[in-house]
Amino acid sequence: MSEHATTKETITISKGSAEVLHIYIPYNIAHIERIRRITGRAWQAQEKVWVIPYTTSAIQEFMNQFDPVDVQIAPELWVESEDLQQWKASKESSAWSKEPLQKALTLRG
Repeated sequence: MSEHATTKETITISKGSAEVLHIYIPYNIAHIERIRRITGRAWQAQEKVWVIPYTTSAIQEFMNQFDPVDVQIAPELWVESEDLQQWKASKESSAWSKEPLQKALTLRG
């Protein structure tokens, strides 16, 4: 299993260097179309990874293109990028719904 092994639909973003971020995407035409919308992105065929600039604008474009539920952020990047932390936390908390819990509790009396 590779270092960046992911589930079937999980996208992983990690720090490649001080200048670039690596984005590992399982083959999915919709994901490929979205990553191609990011300014400065490049495909590195040998490593099978997308590379985007490590800039605020590129991170913002990435966040606009993908759902945080589908994205796994590498620990070293999580520590560095407050923007990614807030994006992941805000979208995941807003995605939570109390309706399934209420329904389950109602069924249990």
